[in-house]
Amino acid sequence: MRNIERISEELSVDYNQMQHFITESNWDARALVDQVARKVSSILPKRKLTGLIIDESGWVKKGDKSVGVGPQYCGNIGKIANCQVAVFGCLSNGDFASIVDARLYLPKECCNDPKCCEEAGIPKETGCSRQK
Repeated sequence: MRNIERISEELSVDYNQMQHFITESNWDARALVDQVARKVSSILPKRKLTGLIIDESGWVKKGDKSVGVGPQYCGNIGKIANCQVAVFGCLSNGDFASIVDARLYLPKECCNDPKCCEEAGIPKETGCSRQK
């Protein structure tokens, strides 16, 4: 939530409206990410060495209310910790780079917990259990 708070402050918008937009509004995030990736690919200078870099990043978290939080390897601290992990895709060709995709890693324990999946609003397409 701290990130949404900062975004709300920076844009001078109501925190609750921003929270609603991010979590509840009906927009196709996948289509937006795909559009950004196509745009970045088209505007990067044409060079022989252009690549897709895939890397993970983790954030130490207290508690268990955030989606995907659990004891897992956190590269930022170099050990297993209670954290969230995401995988990022970045198009790069030397001096220019842009993130073109990101996915939250969902530990098996989270995906096998129907209550966790339901409360977090994890889409069924992820393979998370919705059986009760």
